[in-house]
Formats: sequence, structure tokens, C-alpha cells
Amino acid sequence: MFTAILATWGGGAGIFTGFRAYGSGGGGPAGGAPGQLGAAYPGEDDCSGVAGSGGAITGQGGSGGGAPYDGTAGVSGQTQCAGVMTGVPPAYVGGGGGGSIGPFASADLAVVTTFQPGSGGGGGSADYLNRPQFGGSSGGGGGGGALRVSTPATITINGQILANGGLGGDAFIGTGSVTGCNPQPGAGGGGGSGGVIYLSAPTITVGSGATLSAVGGTGGATSEFATGGGGGTGGIGRIRLSVTPSTCSLSGSFNPPLASGCAAASKSGATYVGVYPN
Repeated sequence: MFTAILATWGGGAGIFTGFRAYGSGGGGPAGGAPGQLGAAYPGEDDCSGVAGSGGAITGQGGSGGGAPYDGTAGVSGQTQCAGVMTGVPPAYVGGGGGGSIGPFASADLAVVTTFQPGSGGGGGSADYLNRPQFGGSSGGGGGGGALRVSTPATITINGQILANGGLGGDAFIGTGSVTGCNPQPGAGGGGGSGGVIYLSAPTITVGSGATLSAVGGTGGATSEFATGGGGGTGGIGRIRLSVTPSTCSLSGSFNPPLASGCAAASKSGATYVGVYPN
């Protein structure tokens, strides 16, 4: 098995400032946005949260120009601050948005100018006075790595080649030293987007048990009591093959999937297949 190293940019970390905690945005071309702070209740600094899960004003994950390359938004959990005061909205604990390869990469399935790793997911939020013992924010997953293998001879794969995005951190529920249950845990981080796998050779053989995968990581799980929301899933990455159709055999598992086997194909959400050496 070969796993491409996760993107250097990494995922969004959890940040704690004073009474309120929130996640940072994921790095990369289209990193997932963090959970944002909502309005604090006057005199109750510990009763604040996020307005719009996923952290962006629109509540979305990283933009990739459309599905399946977009990262999905995080989820707002329940609220213990109902927003009954005039001009103060409810405060939620929202999950981070999933990362994306971005619109430029998703429009370049042939990987001509955008050979780059994926983007990280946004960090989750937290809204509780006594962190980290009772509920902190969760980091986002790193973006999938980038791998290129090129030879004028033959490429044969019988194992796994992975450029998957990292998983978002689960909602933090407490430490081993804490007794009892946390009434308001933090939210999950967003998953990183898939990266890119590029194989170029006149002859490529992918065995029936082999796997090539560049999918996004799943978002972190919601908290046990659903007060903290789950993270969004990272968008899919890219697989690009350059091969002579007559000397090509692709029997394994591909994700993004193959559009028409060894035949040249360029289709959104599918593995790009070009004719060697192009």
C-alpha cells in the first residue's frame, strides 16, 4: 500500500479565546470554514456560539465549483441559549466545513496546471466555560496528498494507492479525569478533501484486488448529546491516467470511479483517462 502524505497545509485547528472557542479555517486552495462565534449574551460570556454551521457566513464547506468537489457544511447542534433577548440570536455549537480541491482544480481534471494536494477541513466550535475539561473545539482533517508516477515502460498495481483526505476530529467529550457527563460538548471538525493520483505509462495494469482512491475525509462525529454539531465531509479529489488503450487493464476499484474503463474519458466526478503520452 502507498499512501500519499497529507497536505502540508493541514486541517483547521481548534482555537480557544477567553470564554469562547472556535475552529480555524482549513488551509489549501479551498479549505473548509470554521465554526464562527455568535453574539454573546450581555453578562454571560460563556453563552455564545456560532451563527451558521460550517463557519462561513453561508454555512458552507470549501467551494469546488459544484458537487462532488464541494466540501459540505458542518452541522449546528442544539442550543442551550435560546436567544430570547431582543436582538440576540440563538447560540449554537457548529461543526467545521469540509475542504475542497477548489474550482480551478475541479476544472482541470487532466491535471495540466493544478498538480496540488487537497485542502483541510475547518475546525469545530465549542461553547462552554470550563474547557478543556468539559468540551473543546475539534481540528479539521488534512487534505489528501499528491502523487505522480511516470515511466516509458509499465505500471502494475496490485495493492493500494491512497490520496484520501483526513478525518475531522470528533466532538470533544471530556478527559479521563472528569467524572460525569458533559452537558455541552464541542463540535466536530470538517474532513479534508481528496488529493490527486497521476499515473502515466504506455501500459498500466490495475489488478482486481487493487484500490486507487482520492476521496474526502468524513467530518467529525456530533457529540454524544447532540449539543455540538458534526463536521462536514471533504470533497472528492482526482485520479488521472495516461495510457495506451490497447495495453491497458483496469480491473480494480477506483474512487473517483472510471467512466468507461480504459477508453479516453473526461467526466466530472470520474477518473480522467487520456491517451499516452497525453
